[in-house]
This record gives sequence, structure tokens and C-alpha cells, in this order.
Amino acid sequence: MVPIVLALLFFKEKWKVAYCHMVATMFVDLDHIFADPFYEPNRCSIGFHPMHEFIPIIFYGIMGRLFISNKKNKYRDIYFYGLSVFLWIVFTIKYLFF
Repeated sequence: MVPIVLALLFFKEKWKVAYCHMVATMFVDLDHIFADPFYEPNRCSIGFHPMHEFIPIIFYGIMGRLFISNKKNKYRDIYFYGLSVFLWIVFTIKYLFF
């Protein structure tokens, strides 16, 4: 729901492409395959899964800042927005429900 709203608000001309790119950033959740146990209903991803650790999150932020300052390729911005929103939602869920 959030990616489509962002795509419609900020990328009006190519909202479908922006939406698909932002949804593609959700593949960061593939690191759940390496978790033991594979599924735990009361566990939050932040700080547990390899791609949800604080060092990769800082890396995403630094790379996003570098990409945002380079306006030659707008699709890089979309990946940053997608990862940021995804991790923000996971982080919010952690502190609202756990």
C-alpha cells in the first residue's frame, strides 16, 4: 500500500515503474531464509536478520544519500525510498506491537 501511494505522489509520470522498483526492494526480506527458526511470529526483523542489522541500514542510508545527490538516474532514488520506507515500517511495527 505504501509503495503505490509514494509512486503516485512523487513519480506521477512513471508511477508504474516506480511502484515496481519499490516493491523490488522488498527482496531484502530474502535473508529470512537464513533465520533459525525460519518463522517466528513474535520476532522483529530489525537486529535479527543479516540485511536488517544496523550496519547494512547505515549503508543503505549512505548509499541513498549519494544516489539522491546524483540526479542523473532517478531510479536509484526509488530504490532508496523503497528500502527506507520498508525498514521504517518494520521498525515502527517493532516498537508499536512488541
